[in-house]
Amino acid sequence: SVSWLYYSDRLVELPLGVFGIAIATVILPSLSRLQLQNIPIPSDADGSEQGHFLASATQFRDTLEWALRAITIVAIPATAALWLLATPILFTLFQYQAMTPADVGMAAVSLQAYSLGLMAFMAIKVLATGFFARQDMKTPVKVGIIAMIANMVFNLIFVYLLHYHYQLGHVGLALATSLSAWLNAALLYRGLMKNDVLLMSANLDKPVRLLSEDYWRLLLKITLAVGFMLFVLSQLLPTEQLWLTADWLTRSAYLAVIIISGFISYCIVLWLTGVRIADFRLPAVVERGD
Repeated sequence: SVSWLYYSDRLVELPLGVFGIAIATVILPSLSRLQLQNIPIPSDADGSEQGHFLASATQFRDTLEWALRAITIVAIPATAALWLLATPILFTLFQYQAMTPADVGMAAVSLQAYSLGLMAFMAIKVLATGFFARQDMKTPVKVGIIAMIANMVFNLIFVYLLHYHYQLGHVGLALATSLSAWLNAALLYRGLMKNDVLLMSANLDKPVRLLSEDYWRLLLKITLAVGFMLFVLSQLLPTEQLWLTADWLTRSAYLAVIIISGFISYCIVLWLTGVRIADFRLPAVVERGD
């Protein structure tokens, strides 16, 4: 079971490292500079200084939301693809000598459980950056401790239930990790909301929204695109017999065609719904580095 979890975790770490950590690394210097500019203004400050102060706070928020939009457009389709293609991916990469088809089946279920937390894993990297830029190291640590305790509780619950009923105790560990990651991300987001970092409306007469309307519209478009992508992938998937009998080259060719087709179908629907690459350009403050 250790190997099943290890291989599953490695596959989830790939998009996390390539996109989640990379995006968090890109925005940290800019957020830090904006936070230094976002200092209390003396009561006798003139209007121009106050305007600069407010602009810095707005840019800080907008940069964080850009990062959240960027990880969302990657994490949701990646989660769906890892869930549907868990078995073909593991067959293609690992099932040759020591790893049996039965091992692939067990690892595939744990990969599906891990994939449910991919969006949360990425969000943690981005949201924690918002605290680090504000010189707040304590809050992410406190939240991490809470999530770790929750993870242990989830482990006891899910491992017992899944092992007792389905002999899938290792899946309980993966599922507990994903759920605790969502808790971690939610608490970090709540912390930024409490600090007025991610408040989308400064007008107290209006209800404060979790993220902007643009984000929710984008999320709807991504959901539609992912739905169509899953339909395309399901139509292209061959029977499991092919993965069992084909050599490495044949497996790789089939998997490449399936993944590329899914990616193209996802991009087409996004384009048809009005999503453009220009919508995801780096914020000006990140591009300029000032």
